[in-house]
Parts: sequence; C-alpha cells; structure tokens
Amino acid sequence: MPLYDVSGFLDLDSMSIITGYDSKFLESAENLKRVLKKSLDREPSTKVATEASICLQHGRLYFEAAEKAPMEIKPLLIFYGIVNYSKSLVIARNIIGIEALPQRHGLKDISEARSTLKELKVKILAEGIFQRFNDTVCKLDCVEFVRNWRHEYITIPTSCSNLMENKILSLKDIFTRIPRLEALYNETFSEKTKTMYSSISYEDESPCCVKLQIEYEDVFNDPKSRASIISKLKIRYPFLDNWHLIKAACSWERSVFEFMNLDKSSVAKISNKIIEDHNGEYHVDGFFTDLQHGEYKGVNFWDIIQPVSGGLTTHTSFIEPFENVYISELSLYYLGIFLLSSLVRYRPQIWRHSISRLVTSDLPADDSALAIIESFLEDTLIVFPYAIVSAMSMKPMAPPSI
Repeated sequence: MPLYDVSGFLDLDSMSIITGYDSKFLESAENLKRVLKKSLDREPSTKVATEASICLQHGRLYFEAAEKAPMEIKPLLIFYGIVNYSKSLVIARNIIGIEALPQRHGLKDISEARSTLKELKVKILAEGIFQRFNDTVCKLDCVEFVRNWRHEYITIPTSCSNLMENKILSLKDIFTRIPRLEALYNETFSEKTKTMYSSISYEDESPCCVKLQIEYEDVFNDPKSRASIISKLKIRYPFLDNWHLIKAACSWERSVFEFMNLDKSSVAKISNKIIEDHNGEYHVDGFFTDLQHGEYKGVNFWDIIQPVSGGLTTHTSFIEPFENVYISELSLYYLGIFLLSSLVRYRPQIWRHSISRLVTSDLPADDSALAIIESFLEDTLIVFPYAIVSAMSMKPMAPPSI
C-alpha cells in the first residue's frame, strides 16, 4: 500500500528500517511534496514540506538514539521520536505550518504514586498533539482484502479524538490491543488479548461474496465447544452477528473459522446443507459450487464490519473497542510510550526499581511486565516509522462498487 514499498526489506527482528531508504527519502522537502501531491491531490508549499521533513528527520534521529540507549532512558527518547513523527504527519497531511500545532501533549499521567507498571494510567484530554495526530491518522485506518489475486484496501476510519476525551486507559488496556504482543501478553497476564487475526478475500466464484477468515487460539473438539468459542467471539466482536459461518476447522493448534457476507435469502438456503463431524468440524455442503452457479448473494461487506488494524502496519487484526471507542493502533502506540516516558521523567526511582529486578522490604518486585514492555519498545522502533512513511503516501479509498 505505501507508495514506496518497504515490505521487501522490513525485518521485524532487526532495526534496519529506522535508517532505511524510505524515511530518509521523505526527509527531502522536494521528495515529500511529490509524494503528498499524489496522495492528497494537492501540493504543499515548500515551507510546509520543509517543516514536515525536519520533524520526520528529528523523529528518526531520536529513534536511532533510542536504539542504542540504556533502558533507563530509552522510553523517553522513543517518546520524543513519536512526537516528532506525529508532528510531521499532521503538518504534511493537513498542509499546515508548524506554528499551528498546539504546545501541549493532550495527555495526562494519572497513575498512583506507587502504581505497578501494568497499573500506569493515562487520561486523554481535550486538545494537544495527540489529538491532532489521532484525528489525522484515524482517517487512514483501512481494511485490506484480496480481489482477483490483488491486495486492495478501503478506508474505514477509527474513532476521532472528541470521542476519547476523558477516557482513562491503563498500560495493560493498551498492551492487550497491540496485536504483535499477543503471545507475551497471554503469558504475562494469563489472559487473552483483545485482538484477533483475520483475512478478507473476494471469492473467484462470485463477484460480490467475501470470505472473512479468523484464526483463534482456543481449539474446539466437539460441536458444543465450537459453538461456545463462536459465541464468545460474537460477544467480543458484535459485528460477527451479521456474518455467517460456512466452515470451521482446527489447524496448528488454532481454530480457523470462515464466514461469508451472505444476504438473508442465501442464509436460508444454506441452513439445510450444514454438515458437522463429531469433533466439531463444520462446513456447508457444496457451498462454493453453488456459489459459482449464482445460488448465493452477498451484502456489502464494508457495511457489516468494524475498523481493523493493519492498513498502515504489517498485519491485519481486529482490535476490540475501548468503552465503545475504536482507537487507532498507532494512537495506542502513542499512548503506551507516553505512559512509559512519563514514568522515566517524573518517577525515575520507580522505573529504576523495576528494571533492576530488586526486592526490598518497602518495594516488592515489579518486573513481571518487563519482558512485554521491552518487546513493545522494540516493536515501536520498527512499526511506527514504517507506518508514518505509509501514511504519508496513503490515498483514502472509497468502497468499491459491488
């Protein structure tokens, strides 16, 4: 999706993307002007492009410094990098001067004085850099799908900032919504994340029917356990009530469910063609043959789906809303790094105690979340710059005709 495709060399186990060609390419005001003209159908002035490029460069330099920095100060440097990357995107996509940006973060650390790491809390205020960034990036969140063997996307915005005002999130609330932290989150907190991997593809047999495939970590072993898992999924993701199961199987210690965007008449037709085994596996007999013969029809899938993460990053996942608000994945990164940087700035003794893994009579150990925090910091150093470069060249796409 980015105008300049970095997927060929984006290595999530290395830090090479930080100093990669794409970020430095956009640090040229002239290059950035050309990219923005294609994505916005407007060319910014040299002044605006220069200011955006400078912020982009500062973001990269802070991230490069953070890569080499000790844990004692790493979150603070990453936060400064995120702020500059965010300013760059806001300036470039909204074609405004740097002087128009607010001089406040728009966030407040309201953690208790003796909070553990997972209990850190951030309150979202009314106005600040965070709000300007979120209101820019939320319009670019999109759903990817495959049609005619090609990857396409449509923009389905996440929530704007006015819906987040006065919301309070803990660090745990944030981590549970970062898809790439799934395995570590499960082990750290002994509970499931609020994310779900998925893929969406048009079927060759029909121009209007779309398959939504979901992988889930719980494995069913009979019809009852399968029905229980699907019921839980629909509680977590209510939009699934509008999709209809056509296949359920287990693979690689995960449950794999396939849903279709069928209309009411099609749902009635499949009801007597369902076949299920004693182990809970399930399919609609002859479904794709009948689909090819025009037996089934679909509804517009974008009308029955919630926003997803992955349009600007390197995966596609559903993220559960927080108090009915769909927070952009990149805004979640911003919130998480803000909390950790605030800890470094204002309560360094608490942070030092955690990373030292020491236990005293006054302070019990607080290192159980360190592994997931370290993973989050490293993930941010890679994902955030890549996503900002993608966002610079993103052209909002309306839903296709069906």
